[in-house]
Amino acid sequence: MAINSIKSSKPKMTSTDLISKLKNEKGVEFNIKSEKEAIDYISKVNNYLRTVSYRKNYRKNHQGKYINLDFAYLVELSVIDMYIRNIATQMCIDVEHDLKVSLLSDMENNPAEDGYSIVIDFLKSPKTNYILKSTGQPIPLQVHIIKKMFDGVLVSAEIKTPH
Repeated sequence: MAINSIKSSKPKMTSTDLISKLKNEKGVEFNIKSEKEAIDYISKVNNYLRTVSYRKNYRKNHQGKYINLDFAYLVELSVIDMYIRNIATQMCIDVEHDLKVSLLSDMENNPAEDGYSIVIDFLKSPKTNYILKSTGQPIPLQVHIIKKMFDGVLVSAEIKTPH
């Protein structure tokens, strides 16, 4: 689809335009939160798409308009989603921390592990290039730093760098 076709079918809309469309075309009500409050909300607090995405959880009538859907309900679902996302993020951070501490403890308490062999095994792994790429750092710089840290120990570890 050409860009001009997209522009004509989905023109840029202001917060006021978007709220008006929600009310007039989609049937969203503004009894709990006023239209002015809704405009302020999507222009200053949360974006339109994230907020109205929750409308899909509501039924529509035969005219395609939402039944008993107030904008305040969308805001509330958006806030609940934010709290869940924040809790899940914190849980992931806590789990990551605990795994790192556990890994370090296991390495420290394993007399067969010298701290170097595990790094060499990691660098020999087929997934190493993917992991190094996913950090967003240039791979040659990372390889240089790793090789410098191990000062020749990695002669047998092959790390491919992109061309």
